Amino acid sequence: MPGFSEGPSKVEVTQLLKAWGTGDDKALEQLTLVVENELCRLARCCMAAEWPGQTIQITALVNEVYLCLVDINALDWQDRAHFFVITACLVRSILTDFRVPGIIRSKGRVRSKFLSTKRSSLLSKMGRRYGAR
Repeated sequence: MPGFSEGPSKVEVTQLLKAWGTGDDKALEQLTLVVENELCRLARCCMAAEWPGQTIQITALVNEVYLCLVDINALDWQDRAHFFVITACLVRSILTDFRVPGIIRSKGRVRSKFLSTKRSSLLSKMGRRYGAR
């Protein structure tokens, strides 16, 4: 099928996640490049279920996910599926935050201590559930 790609290999993503988990920042850079299309597709699917007036763009949503992922220090990444479960939860959390009225935004970035705390709590719960160190 023209224009269709299979996406990142399970082994490649898992290896990059493990390397990133040991503190390899270069692995995070490579991981970002490898999973970018898949994260955009995930964001697009989640956005399709949102109300038509949603103001966040797919690129901004994926960027928010990256910003959350960079802050994760206590997760022992298991594999590709584990990574995408976490990112799907983050996408839904970010979309929920954008539905809350009165949130201060600057260039698409959420500026709310409450939301940052809420997302940290979500990541903490996911860490306990999905393999925190």
